[in-house]
This record gives sequence, C-alpha cells and structure tokens, in this order.
Amino acid sequence: MVNKLELLVLGGLLGAPCATILSKCAAAPVLFAVHPAGNAIAFLLCFPLGIYVMLERKSVSDFKTRIFLSKLHMFSQMLAMLLLSVGGATAYMTKNANGKDHFTSTHSWIAGATATLSTLNMLGVRIRLS
Repeated sequence: MVNKLELLVLGGLLGAPCATILSKCAAAPVLFAVHPAGNAIAFLLCFPLGIYVMLERKSVSDFKTRIFLSKLHMFSQMLAMLLLSVGGATAYMTKNANGKDHFTSTHSWIAGATATLSTLNMLGVRIRLS
C-alpha cells in the first residue's frame, strides 16, 4: 500500500522547510509568528498529506481501509483550513494592532483568494456528500 521510500522523500522535501520555518517562528516571541507557522504546517504537511492519502486510496480495494483513508484525508484538510484560518486571523490582528490597512499588498490579495477557493472547495465537497 504505502511506499516507504516515497514517504521518506516527501517527508524530507516538505518536512525540512516546514521545520526551518517553525524553528524561526518559535524564536520570534511575537503573535505574528503564528501566521507563517500555521501556513507552513498547512501547506507543507496537511494539504500534501491529504492528497497523498487520496492517491493511495485509489489502489486499495478493502472497503474499511478506503473509508479510513477518506476520513484521514478529510481530517488533514480540515486541520489545514483551521491552521490557515488561525494564521490569517493573527495577520489581521497584528495589522489592526499596528494601525495598518488591510489588503494593501499582492500577498494579502492572493491569501484572500486562496482562502476563498479553499473554503469553496471544502463547502462543495460537503454539499456533494450531504
């Protein structure tokens, strides 16, 4: 089912940058550090895990295993959305605390679009499963 070499390579490729970002965030004692930390975990660990799990699900014939993999996919995607929400909220709160305007950079607009598309994707799946 799971190719251990694939997991090792993916873990290294995605885990190393995530660990680097998290170590830098842990060294910064400010609220804003939660923003890159949450985004790093979401984009480098949770979203790829969800995709990998669903790709593995295609090759599994056991019904219970397929259900478990689907639930793991849903959990990792929901955790990613939660982390993105917390990261976005801390960025918003930090801008408020510093008296800066919101949505003034390309980064913030792309983040808003990403959050919107991710939420619509999640809602679309929930509607389809209902």
